[in-house]
Amino acid sequence: MTITYEYGDNLYINVTNRCPNACDFCLRNNSTGSLYADNLWYEGAEPTKEEILADLKKRDLNSYAEIVFCGYGEPACRWDDMLWLAA
Repeated sequence: MTITYEYGDNLYINVTNRCPNACDFCLRNNSTGSLYADNLWYEGAEPTKEEILADLKKRDLNSYAEIVFCGYGEPACRWDDMLWLAA
């Protein structure tokens, strides 16, 4: 399970598979990963906000130009968790 991954100077946080959209261009319809991480698809339950925080605590967050909430879905489906993590 890939919760966080690096690309360039940025850290990406894979928060969800859920998505209310069906975009034609979306990778989730054609692949289990992205160009930057091996497997973004969560089998079973997605990580809790506490599990995401534990993963983030393993990294030096000051070393990244940007920290990006993303997912193999729409990250805004976990809006409250993103706000909690950002705080």
